[in-house]
Amino acid sequence: MIKTYKLKDVEFGNGWTDYVENRWEYKQFIDNKDWREGWISFDCCYYHKDSKSLFLGVTSFDGDIFYEFDVKTKEFVNMGFKKIGNPYDAKFHRSLCYHPQTETLYAAVALLHCTDRYKEAPGGAVVAASVDGKRLEKLSVPIPHVYIQACDIDIANNKLYLQFFTPEYIGEFDLCTREFRLLGLAGSGIGGMAQGQNILVDKEGNLWGAWCLTRAWQDKPGKDVNRIFIKKAHEPEITWLNFGLPYSDGEYGYNKADAFFELGDDHHIYVSDVKGSLYRISKETYQVDFLFNPVPYGKGRFSAMIKAANGDVYAAVGKDEDCQIIKVNLCEGTYEKVCSLQDQNGIVCRQIHHMTEGPHGILYCCENDNPKRSSYLWEIDLR
Repeated sequence: MIKTYKLKDVEFGNGWTDYVENRWEYKQFIDNKDWREGWISFDCCYYHKDSKSLFLGVTSFDGDIFYEFDVKTKEFVNMGFKKIGNPYDAKFHRSLCYHPQTETLYAAVALLHCTDRYKEAPGGAVVAASVDGKRLEKLSVPIPHVYIQACDIDIANNKLYLQFFTPEYIGEFDLCTREFRLLGLAGSGIGGMAQGQNILVDKEGNLWGAWCLTRAWQDKPGKDVNRIFIKKAHEPEITWLNFGLPYSDGEYGYNKADAFFELGDDHHIYVSDVKGSLYRISKETYQVDFLFNPVPYGKGRFSAMIKAANGDVYAAVGKDEDCQIIKVNLCEGTYEKVCSLQDQNGIVCRQIHHMTEGPHGILYCCENDNPKRSSYLWEIDLR
């Protein structure tokens, strides 16, 4: 059974192609009530088992970016972010983390505005919230005027790792002292956006992410510029690895990383690329193995994958209204299709950005960037 839940439900028809795409600037979205309030995305999620609540990071030009979804009543609850927000606070992208010892949710604020607003936009904040909704506060703006695209938590050391945009700084934020330390810069922009959808702290406390060469002496940096980095748990600085995700056809070059996953494997992490392929990377030797591409090559998104409580691994793949849930066999490096993402009313999903598991093995998937309508929260009950 597949159902959709609608925080907003605004239809835009052909507006995206007729007058928005490659024409509008930030001000046009702000001035148009339908697009400002109705064109939302679900970008990240975290399920809190004790409260049976699904917490959601939302993209909205209106700045209403933090919600709870009650999985029993199927109702959305506004967490009240606009009370502490700034008009330029536009989303929690891939940045909802939970600290079980302090029972606190942490998030970070990302942007939608362009660089002409750089000086007037104050910067992305690190945000703390209690699951009961009684606490919601901004802890710090680590870098003035710069926003935070992703974060992940190192529970053992009480710190958040942060991936910024723009520029693409990487840093760490101490949750006890609220001090920030800059670790480096993932890219210069000459080769495009360097970072993927997220950064990953593995269970050993290592930080994984993507970076990009500059080659300032060339007009174009080349097809091997997209690389992987690691900051080892007990080392103070990032190791900028000199390899990426190799082309699956054997041609020289590296595909850009899209998302990083840890799935209970002691020896590997898993990384998808922007063409919809999945790779496995050894934590010890850094060997990269191509596993598979479940969608037509170059036409897929593969940014959401989880290991369920029963040990099964599920991913949401595809884009452009051709999406599916697949079940992944990590040992064999294979997959099988579970279902297409079409709800009981015939609504099809544009693409999935993040997913989690709720009660009874039910999957919750965050749809984003749908140009035709408000994005929906998807519920997939595989029982």
